[in-house]
Amino acid sequence: FLALPTNSTIDGPHDLLQKNISMRLVQLSCILMIPEVCIGLYQISLRRNSDQKIRKSALNEELASLLEMNGFTIGISVPELLEYERRGHLCTRDVFEASEIEKWYSSLLEIANDEMEVALNHARTMNVGDETPFLQNFNPHRRYSIVYELATCPKLTMLAAELLGTTQVRLYQTSIFRKRPNDLATRWHSDLRAAPIDTNDFVTAWIPLHDIPPAEYGGTGLLYADASHRDVASALWYGPDHDASNRYECTDHGFISAGDISWHHGWCLHSAAANTLSEERIAIAISFFADGARLLDINELADLNDEDHPSFSDWIYDLRAGDYLEHPLLPLVAAV
Repeated sequence: FLALPTNSTIDGPHDLLQKNISMRLVQLSCILMIPEVCIGLYQISLRRNSDQKIRKSALNEELASLLEMNGFTIGISVPELLEYERRGHLCTRDVFEASEIEKWYSSLLEIANDEMEVALNHARTMNVGDETPFLQNFNPHRRYSIVYELATCPKLTMLAAELLGTTQVRLYQTSIFRKRPNDLATRWHSDLRAAPIDTNDFVTAWIPLHDIPPAEYGGTGLLYADASHRDVASALWYGPDHDASNRYECTDHGFISAGDISWHHGWCLHSAAANTLSEERIAIAISFFADGARLLDINELADLNDEDHPSFSDWIYDLRAGDYLEHPLLPLVAAV
């Protein structure tokens, strides 16, 4: 089945040879239902045809069509990549099946309940009394295999690699966010300000575990400050704590279905409204960074937000400032 067609020779055009091999391998992978192989081959094709930012060669399109016909949803379009680069956020729709979300919802809710006291103690430390914007469970993927499977699944890591523009991606952290009825609004913040990583190549996947209504109906999906990840002038001229409430156009992703992913750049400012509904909102945030980043010296970073200290405290003391971030707790999750 994998043999080259009789009209192909090894001294023929390289493009034809590559196309024949890739298409045959993808066909076999689809028949055997091996998503990791299918997606991996597609990634290889993208990287070999990515001399420029536009990554849509005829071969890539044929591979994508073949995968989609066999039930594999892959890739981010060029307009979507441009939107992400310009605005700092993007929503990819229908990434996960309803059955997958239902399984994760029940498991993650059980985890959040089991670790409720830890989350409450952290919230009380970082806020005033019991008035909190949310409860957060740090890095459940290190304790529960089902969360690790979600955080490292090819559907997710391939999209992260596409947005980061790299083939080498490391998992930074996972967090279950639980916004209970009457929980306060989440203040404006950017994820990289709470991470001791010397990089700009950082992206977070915010995955709700149930449908989230639009803001006008009480939904508490994330609200983004458009292009704030590119705004060097604000921090340079006014400092990191400058009131930028009128500086940006702010947008959200409207109705978010279970199975959608709301992505944001590590420097993109985002917030969430208070929960005025009678139901709690549960989501998991999974953050990735491009391999090759180094550790910052946190002793010299007066502006580092230490709210996420529980997230990196387990590995940061094993490394020194300037070290390459290679650690078992920061695993490579996408590599082509």
